[in-house]
Order: sequence, then C-alpha cells, then structure tokens
Amino acid sequence: MSATRSGDASSSVFSGSVGAAYQGDSRQVAGARYDWFTSGTVGGAVNQGSDLPSEQQANVSLQLGHSMSRSWRTGSTPT
Repeated sequence: MSATRSGDASSSVFSGSVGAAYQGDSRQVAGARYDWFTSGTVGGAVNQGSDLPSEQQANVSLQLGHSMSRSWRTGSTPT
C-alpha cells in the first residue's frame, strides 16, 4: 500500500493505491508442470488547486498469467 501527499500553497495532490497478488500451487498435467498467478491493484488520486478545478482519478489493474513447462532427458554421450 502506498499514499502520497504533495503540494504548495496553491495546490495539493493526494494519491494512494493498494494491491494484492496470489500464485497458485504448481500442478502436474500430462507430465508437464503448470503454474498460474493473479494480481490486482486499485488506486486513486485527487488534485485540488486554487487556480484549477479539482480533478479526481481512479484506476484498476488486473493481471492473470500462466505457464507450462516440461523437461526432457537428452541422453548420455559416450566418453
């Protein structure tokens, strides 16, 4: 989680965000390793100034991903 406030005498900016991530357990599928994950973030910002009208922003981010891998033995080389 993060939050920020900055500004001078004529304007102020307030912003913050919170996020989370999860990685599932690895699974064996047809001799291969399968992994997946998800993560997300929600945030927002407010800009208040005496010279400009107030501005509000919101953002949402979501990621999903997966991978599958398999290793093969290539055989030994005679010496």
